[in-house]
Amino acid sequence: MKEEPKRPSTAIDRATAQYERLAKSADEVARTVELSADVHEQMTDHNPRAAERAEDLRRLAAAEREAAAAYRRGETPSEEVQQTIRTRGHVPATDSAASS
Repeated sequence: MKEEPKRPSTAIDRATAQYERLAKSADEVARTVELSADVHEQMTDHNPRAAERAEDLRRLAAAEREAAAAYRRGETPSEEVQQTIRTRGHVPATDSAASS
């Protein structure tokens, strides 16, 4: 007879399982983004903006890894990490940098 998969029995167990699913997703995104950053670095001879994009992607991958660690602690990622993820790793120019 086929055994039924175990289901979390309490609200805490369900929350822990959900955080672990989020952490695994964030880890997978980080791995994928790192691969994309590698590709962009290889394109720098052909596309001058590829190096900049690779840096953005590496920031995004680091933020995804930080998010995964937070989820595994049962926490939500910091606002800074969330903002980096929302901007896909891009750091907008500040007014002072734009006027230089």
